[in-house]
Amino acid sequence: MNHPTPEYIIDGISYLATIIVSKKKIPDPTKNNGNEFCNETFCIKAYNWQENKVNFQYKDFQVCWYKHLGRSTYQNKEITGFEWRNILEHCLKSLKQEDKI
Repeated sequence: MNHPTPEYIIDGISYLATIIVSKKKIPDPTKNNGNEFCNETFCIKAYNWQENKVNFQYKDFQVCWYKHLGRSTYQNKEITGFEWRNILEHCLKSLKQEDKI
């Protein structure tokens, strides 16, 4: 993880977490609380003191942070704004699909 994460990606992950907290009634997985949310499309996991693990994963795109989203936040590769928009839309769509189940 050697690419600093742009603010618009941090904002997008935060937006996903807000929806997850609202719909699933679980603690925010971007905070330092040990919580996580995963579905078939993406995964958000809180910082873990025991492991140095990926906090956001979508296919081969990964983001890590220290204690909470936005603090020492890095990603495994650079992506364009267009690529991020597609990732975010796919993640949002997956949450809407879960509501239909």
